[in-house]
Amino acid sequence: MVELFAREGAQVLTCSRSERKDPLPQGISSLTADVSRSDDVKKLASEAVSRLGKIDILVNNAGVQVEKTVVDSTDEDFEALMSVNTWGVFALCREFIPLMAGNGGGTIINIGSISADHADPSMALYNASKAFVHSLTRSIAVDHGHQRLQLVVDDRHDGLRRVYRFASEIPRASAGPRRSSPSRRKASVCTSGCGRGARPCPRPSTRTPGSRSGIRQTFRALCP
Repeated sequence: MVELFAREGAQVLTCSRSERKDPLPQGISSLTADVSRSDDVKKLASEAVSRLGKIDILVNNAGVQVEKTVVDSTDEDFEALMSVNTWGVFALCREFIPLMAGNGGGTIINIGSISADHADPSMALYNASKAFVHSLTRSIAVDHGHQRLQLVVDDRHDGLRRVYRFASEIPRASAGPRRSSPSRRKASVCTSGCGRGARPCPRPSTRTPGSRSGIRQTFRALCP
């Protein structure tokens, strides 16, 4: 994902819990941070401003998956998953909304899942965490859309994007490509988590699967 943003001309800052040893392509810098820790979230926001200046796009991509039922899940499972999948998304949005609003607006992309609406078996905590992400995204659109913020839930493996613009709760779903603007400036992107998202749902889907070209089209449509 970060490489695709960079190919489109964006300056990207990404983070992960472990330190990266392999070199990154031009236009991408990295930071060691754990989005479940308050101090690390504040550090990520500060570093994003220091390295990138104006933040155009925030991508909340970090996630944890526990494959258990409610009965089988432990307190430790709950803390490990929810601290990243829910609190991490909330904390990063809380830090970046004022930064974006103070600079004319921006786009927040929260990686969701079809599991938010159609529960996968033995994935109780993960399903619940993605429902939280969907609801939080709508709430931010309602409360902060007037600050020129655009909110997106991207169900990556379902090929569905739900776009909430300027306090509107009417989703605009799209599974196909979007036209790119002929004149767009270079964007600055901060993304949490650079690994792969959750595995695809084993159920057959009637929607067009997500793809790298879909991510590319998302960038072109959302970049100011």
